[in-house]
Amino acid sequence: MNKELKNFFDNTKQLHLLLSVSLLLIIIIIVSPIHLGVGKSFGQCIIIAILFYILFKIFTETHNFSILQKSLKKKQSKIQKNKDENNEEDNIDDVSFIDMKNNTNASYILCGFIFVLLLYLIYSMFSE
Repeated sequence: MNKELKNFFDNTKQLHLLLSVSLLLIIIIIVSPIHLGVGKSFGQCIIIAILFYILFKIFTETHNFSILQKSLKKKQSKIQKNKDENNEEDNIDDVSFIDMKNNTNASYILCGFIFVLLLYLIYSMFSE
């Protein structure tokens, strides 16, 4: 089950790097006191497009991972019903499921923060 967790990390690693770049662009384009004129609104549109892409991909990966997590949990419960004795490996699997659930929850929280940031950027773009 650590393999599934590793695949999830690999799928979202580039998205987190892209998120860091977009946050740097927000600081440079929106927060900096440099008057860019039309470049500022163009930069805001690019930032919004990047954040929409990141939000869509992270939400999709997290949703797919949560579906995989549920199917793995069902498989494990069927296997445990067939076994009469519990091994230490089953306890390790339970810890892995807790780790996967924590990562899933953290990804959904990140999606929420990105969504709020998008709403703020869109609001600030039209309020000027």
